[in-house]
Amino acid sequence: MKKAIFTVIGLSLILCACTGSKKLKVDKEETTHENLPDKKQEDTEVLKEKKLLFDFVNAPLLSDILVLAKEQHKWIYMDVGAKWCIPCQLMKRDVYTHPSTADFFNEHFIPYLVDGESNEGPDLRLIFDINSYPTLLFIDENGRAMLKIESALSASALMEFGQSAVEKKANERK
Repeated sequence: MKKAIFTVIGLSLILCACTGSKKLKVDKEETTHENLPDKKQEDTEVLKEKKLLFDFVNAPLLSDILVLAKEQHKWIYMDVGAKWCIPCQLMKRDVYTHPSTADFFNEHFIPYLVDGESNEGPDLRLIFDINSYPTLLFIDENGRAMLKIESALSASALMEFGQSAVEKKANERK
């Protein structure tokens, strides 16, 4: 009975968002997928050919991105995750390589990937009350979290989330 309970709990944790304390080095050029979960050889070769289409800004501090957001009058789309987080890696592989989703996000937002466990990441986790990975946020020009989801999303679900952010931003101006 105990073994069954631990199995259910373990599977629940895997299916939910990731949490933990492993290191991640975030870099805009990090477009290969060598650290994804184990795949067949042919799948791995296909993944290596995919490139991230989201124009993630490479900046060490959110304050740098906020300056850019004010200049461009855009909100920031911030993905807080970790390299070891499987749902985070699946989003990189399946969502951030999706052309129409990337076009929409690059036009309307400033995409920003954050390592939740190094550099400024731990501070941002405290500021934005981030408890699991991935956490996806829309942040206004003043640094306020306007929308937040603590979960990985498919390309279509992310589009819906992005469209709700566009609508919320439009309503804020009224």
